[in-house]
Amino acid sequence: MTALALAFTFTLAPLWGQNAGPYDWLARHRIRAAYFGVGQKADHYRTLANSGFNAVFVKCALSPADPTHDADHLDQIATLATYARDNGLRFFPVLNLGGSPEVALLKTLPRTVVTSRGQSLSKTPCPLNAAYWQRVIGDRFAALADHLKARNLPLAGLIFDPEMYGADTSSFPADGCYCDQCFGEFLKAWKIAAPADLEPAQRHAWLQANGHLTAYLAQQEESLKAILLKLRDTFRQSHPEVILGHFHYVDTFAYRAFAAALGEANRPLLICSEKTYATGYTEYIPQQVAAFQQAGLYVAFVPGLWIGKFHAEDLANNAYFCACAGDGYWLFTTSSLDGDPRKKGGDYWCPDSAEEYFLALKNANSDLTQRDEHPNFDPGRELKPARPILRPVRRRKFHVENLTMFGPQPPAGKKQWEPTHLRGPALVITSANSGQEVVFDLACHQVGRYRDAAAFVALDEQENRLAEGHVSFRETKTFRFTAPHDGLFILQLDGGANAYSVNIHGRPEVYQADPALSLCGRAAPLYFLVPAGTKEFTFKLKTGAELETVHFSVVTPVQEIAAERAGGFPTGLEMKITVPAGQDGKPWRLDLHKAKTGVFEDVSVSFSDQIPPYLAESPDRLLVPHP
Repeated sequence: MTALALAFTFTLAPLWGQNAGPYDWLARHRIRAAYFGVGQKADHYRTLANSGFNAVFVKCALSPADPTHDADHLDQIATLATYARDNGLRFFPVLNLGGSPEVALLKTLPRTVVTSRGQSLSKTPCPLNAAYWQRVIGDRFAALADHLKARNLPLAGLIFDPEMYGADTSSFPADGCYCDQCFGEFLKAWKIAAPADLEPAQRHAWLQANGHLTAYLAQQEESLKAILLKLRDTFRQSHPEVILGHFHYVDTFAYRAFAAALGEANRPLLICSEKTYATGYTEYIPQQVAAFQQAGLYVAFVPGLWIGKFHAEDLANNAYFCACAGDGYWLFTTSSLDGDPRKKGGDYWCPDSAEEYFLALKNANSDLTQRDEHPNFDPGRELKPARPILRPVRRRKFHVENLTMFGPQPPAGKKQWEPTHLRGPALVITSANSGQEVVFDLACHQVGRYRDAAAFVALDEQENRLAEGHVSFRETKTFRFTAPHDGLFILQLDGGANAYSVNIHGRPEVYQADPALSLCGRAAPLYFLVPAGTKEFTFKLKTGAELETVHFSVVTPVQEIAAERAGGFPTGLEMKITVPAGQDGKPWRLDLHKAKTGVFEDVSVSFSDQIPPYLAESPDRLLVPHP
């Protein structure tokens, strides 16, 4: 038995599993769940069952405004429950807590978040908005469960996705809400007098200065817990067997309140982690399980894995060890495996075939079944580092033009500035002569809570592999390879959900913006060639989510601003730029900075066909098409 598997043998039984009652199946058999949307047909459920899965998490829509009379979606969910039942899969619908339909309720239930800085978030519900939770959770609990029960269709559980896709922010502020109601209720409960002219932006500092902040946050947690307990107890009266759960968990008052209220003895709350999406098994899993137990929370912890971030065998191996350390595993998203995932785009791309994934997962699920039935079973698996993943760069062409240095001399040394932070698949191009060593630093910059690594492969123009490697998040490493011949060399890179930066030592270096260059949170000045004879060109820019903004300017060689705007452009912006006389045939500059409002994060830039799609961080690093 491997050391890791042996350690799992002695994992403490969860608090809820000691006398599981109606949840006995969960205590005896780990969840092996596939997550996908409502579009999958019966054959997808059949394939999952044949591959050893025992549960499905299906993202559904159900009106929060009038769920009982949302006949179309209730009937759709009933059809999906039938597919699951007919294939022996436990059915868990997944509903949003803060998507656009849910947030729309705030027009008639207008108690919303005020941050510790006094900012009013009109699209984010106050965590103590009891009427909001009644509509979004309580009413939909009842409508969905009653509908399936009336049709004799089994409902294993109901899972909520707490990420607020339609709100101003993805989750509740960790330092609480300071709206009039929250602040007033605290003062009343604690019989505390506050200055009458205290503005919302001053409340957090005032509470902290007067020693009340800890009590304030504790009351926020207890008040939310009380709201959720009331909803849970009402639901349990008619549906005692249904498991409740939610995706993701961080140690903030809101998540603690959910765990404390919705998990109870013999009725655990499923916490389906997203923190493990890219890492697979790490010590975080047993540590988090232990933390839940030490806190006295009745939680079944189910790590999640993003299929496209693993090769098939690596995914199956990590699924096995994640399940052994927790209460199972779940996959995002098996919709990727409907057809050839290597031909899909975005979140649905995967590096191997669907057949390879299903076969590897079938073997892992068989090992988990054997382990559940025979605790001393040893499948002989070893936890090895997962191979880095490089998604294909979506581009109009891979072949690089015959590029040459714009300046007379190559740059000296490596950059003395913080390089641009890229995000997503990208190509970086350099040049070297035969026998010369190409040396570069690769850094992976964490974005939010993501733990993805940044990976690269070095290619020549014929796509021969010369080197490959990866760096973990928050890590920087130096790599090198020797040029086998004169010419251009390409670094194909990807950082998954994280950002990354490249610093090639003493060589020209350009980012290819074909069809676009995507960056995140940091951009050095970017130089591009406006070819001789160009009269005008189009500059294109797009920002990420609604609150993501940028201040950009396009600058001529004589330091005149040819175009400038600030704001958020989630649907894209195109600007036609006229080239002044005498300013063609030279490098222009693109500056991208944080705007006065919003968050400077995801930005993609590109140009019309008149402009060669290559950007450098200084003119002496610029490569341009050979004249």
